[in-house]
Amino acid sequence: MPVYDASNNEMQFLGATKISVQLEEGGESEVAFHITDSPENEVLLGTNALEDLGVELKIAKQNTEESSGGHQAFRKVTVAKRMYMPPHGSVELSARCEVRDAEGVLWPTKKGLEWEYLK
Repeated sequence: MPVYDASNNEMQFLGATKISVQLEEGGESEVAFHITDSPENEVLLGTNALEDLGVELKIAKQNTEESSGGHQAFRKVTVAKRMYMPPHGSVELSARCEVRDAEGVLWPTKKGLEWEYLK
């Protein structure tokens, strides 16, 4: 059965296995783990697996320039092109932001990544 990423591109795998997964104080389900030929030590969970485990994702969008406290609201920065980085390595990325000609700090959403000052 083909698997597609969020951009509707078919993903290539060496194989797959199903493993019983149970969340602490949560749901239990057989989850498919797909094996890739890549140097990353990452596990990708599809939204179907999350739903089967009883996990709901909610995305809140902030449309204002300033938050209620008078500070600049958070903005989303998107990587322009997907890049693969070996563990403990580094790469230079091109990024797009909702706000042009601005300065700010890019705070990563993944553990193990460092913050970056952007201008």
